[in-house]
Amino acid sequence: MEAAAELETDVVTALPARIAVGGGTALFLDGRCRTPAGIDSLDVAFGGSVHPTLGFGLAPPRMRGEDYWWAIVPICAVAGRREAEVELRARDGAGRALTARLGAVTLEPGLDRAGSSAFARPEGGEGPLVAICIATYEPDPEMFEVQIESIRAQTHRNWVCLVSDDASNPRASAEIQRVIDGDPRFELSVSPENRGFYANFERALAMVPPEAEMVALSDQDDRWYPDKLERLLGALEPGAGLVFSDMRITTTSGRVLADTYWGFRPVNFTDFGGLVIANTVTGAASLFRAELLDDILPFPPRHGAAYHDHWIAQVAMALGPISYLDAPTYDYVQHDEAALGFLRANGEGRYSAPLSERAKIWYSRWSGRGFRLGWRVPYFRLYCRVRVATTALRLRLGDRLAPDRRATLDRIADDPGGIAWLIRRGVRDLGGATSTIGRERVMLAGLAWRRGAEARRRLRRLRRRALARR
Repeated sequence: MEAAAELETDVVTALPARIAVGGGTALFLDGRCRTPAGIDSLDVAFGGSVHPTLGFGLAPPRMRGEDYWWAIVPICAVAGRREAEVELRARDGAGRALTARLGAVTLEPGLDRAGSSAFARPEGGEGPLVAICIATYEPDPEMFEVQIESIRAQTHRNWVCLVSDDASNPRASAEIQRVIDGDPRFELSVSPENRGFYANFERALAMVPPEAEMVALSDQDDRWYPDKLERLLGALEPGAGLVFSDMRITTTSGRVLADTYWGFRPVNFTDFGGLVIANTVTGAASLFRAELLDDILPFPPRHGAAYHDHWIAQVAMALGPISYLDAPTYDYVQHDEAALGFLRANGEGRYSAPLSERAKIWYSRWSGRGFRLGWRVPYFRLYCRVRVATTALRLRLGDRLAPDRRATLDRIADDPGGIAWLIRRGVRDLGGATSTIGRERVMLAGLAWRRGAEARRRLRRLRRRALARR
């Protein structure tokens, strides 16, 4: 084997120092590599297992060059902590095998989970014990207090509340402590470092005591209706692992923006493929059985705009049905009058417009880019994010996946069958909004970019070889 130095590499996305694997997970890897003779094939070796890259020899995102590569690596469950070496294995244009070490990742079997708790049970606390998980980071003091008081006012009294704070500043941490102080049903744990909301919700879920039967998520600045937990518990159908409700959209000043979240697209709680492509389960609207935590935790390493509630919903629906309560159970507070969070999650409303209006919007956006297709972005932001989740689901749930669920995961692929499936789904919303707000067509655009870019790379290689022979 040739010397590793002949394969030059640069990191684009840094390797994580540590990954909690659980029943299996997946990791997006990328970087730059080059060799004087060019590269004919490129694989990634992770912990001894070799996996083909999804692409190489292309321009890096927002950079120039022809040396970018990327891969999604499946990581199987591990029995104990171990180091996984990561390296690239290439074959260059001269037929030589080259390697380059990228680093090492510590693999952990799972997360440290909470032991039995000593929470006080309120008088009249009947029914299942619900663990409410809040992930905080420097919350608005007034809004946080409103949220906590709305939890204290719940008609379902048998609950405990776990607050994971993401290394807020001392003043904010003191305010959180002041609001919950003296109430033994609350437990505050402050992270020693800022992790971001995704990992902070994971940390909050790891705090759930084993005696909890149900888990509910809460934002730090909404307002629950007094019967929220009671109604969700009543709406959880037998055999369903998760239930979620509608919500009312308000501003911080209390002005009602919408009486329902679903004014721009229909809610989905039956179509597994649609849920994997585009989430409809908002975390703060949901309640799920605590036994699902064994499969939910740990979260897969975050790639792109992955969200904790989307992962939770995918695990729940992969294992069985989920339920929906067609009524708001809380006020979802938007932090400015434009309500960007609500609108962005619903495609800014454009998918519910008539087809002629949508065509005008698409033309405006396309012309604003100088008529460049811009299909590269959806490939990495959407397709690769979905691919990470589907890879992790297959590993983690294995034989427990029903045949129809496994078939759906197999269809979301960069192959002729997967493309045909996306096309069939993608034409459905031409006559009106669907729950996926056109994500199938966005994924198709990304896959078309990948195939076109690969064809151009091969053409460049052929031209260079032809010139070299002259």
